[in-house]
Amino acid sequence: MDATKVYSLHKLIDDPEARLTETIDTEIGLQNRRRSGNKKWVYFMPVFFVLGVIAAIILIANLSVAESVRYNSLQGDAVRVKSVHDRIVFNPKPIDIAFVGSSHTWNGVDDAAVENALKKQGLDVSVANLASSWPGRDLRVLQLKQLLQYKHPHLVVIEVMEHETPYGHGILPYVANAEDMFCCRFYLDVRWPQHFALFLKRQILNHSELFGYREQTQYTPDLQPFGWMPRDGKWKNPTPLTALHGMKARLKEAGYIATQWFGISAVQKMVELAHSDGVEVRFLYMPEFAYARGEPVIPVEKYTRMAPMFNMPTSITQNPALWHDKAHLNREGAAILAPSLIHQLYEAVKATPKLNKLFR
Repeated sequence: MDATKVYSLHKLIDDPEARLTETIDTEIGLQNRRRSGNKKWVYFMPVFFVLGVIAAIILIANLSVAESVRYNSLQGDAVRVKSVHDRIVFNPKPIDIAFVGSSHTWNGVDDAAVENALKKQGLDVSVANLASSWPGRDLRVLQLKQLLQYKHPHLVVIEVMEHETPYGHGILPYVANAEDMFCCRFYLDVRWPQHFALFLKRQILNHSELFGYREQTQYTPDLQPFGWMPRDGKWKNPTPLTALHGMKARLKEAGYIATQWFGISAVQKMVELAHSDGVEVRFLYMPEFAYARGEPVIPVEKYTRMAPMFNMPTSITQNPALWHDKAHLNREGAAILAPSLIHQLYEAVKATPKLNKLFR
């Protein structure tokens, strides 16, 4: 044995104080090692917490919920989104020409009048107004996917307003699945975190309903053949066009331009989806009255590079008496828009070989 070790051993045997000191040193060393190990565990706790939260989010987002449960949860003005879904999925009537957009189109396009007039001109078509309240392109992408899956239209007319809304539709979290929530460039949607949190909440509530923890109501499809919602009454206090030239309006327009990319990306997605299914696309310019007489905030070229544009006649754009308010046509305005739309649709069908099959 090494002489140094033998000496130390004898020292421990002969000197009780040395033995106590050695024991204390050993215990201190063990405690230090334990503390070091505990500190490492503490360092990893936030990582494990974050991973657990991510796993929970993925699990909740991918819970299987029936479409009937999602759409049955809609109330108030949102019920219109259910009606659009039912027209696409459950109504046996075909859809050859579909109008997709916000309440501007919902209140402005009389699909029954357009269909009847086109039939009189020799076109065998079914026309559907599939627009609903509030802007938000991500919901329109979902509706277009359903339309292409269930109805296979020949022509889709997509509404264009004077600007692109920088956020998604408030109803999407109620009816979407996880894939729909990540539509388009979702990271450009200024309200996406809020909407995604609502989506997770709806997933939990809808799933609990499936398991009987909440009363499940019977699903009754809305089988109305047409979707136009006319508005009666005239705009009482028309906004003067000079309001467009104020500093407040200019700052607002600058904001629209800076945040246009979410909406533009969704429009591109819609056009690509339609074209991939062999469906023709046209745009319909349905702005607020103040912009109907002039140029939109977003340059028209951004859209016309993707598809041709239909426009409202000047008889509407210059007459506030044909408007219900600053954004929506009234019944008389829709009646004047219909012949113009009919003419533009007829010319589009006649000039597009792919659409010639609609002639009887």
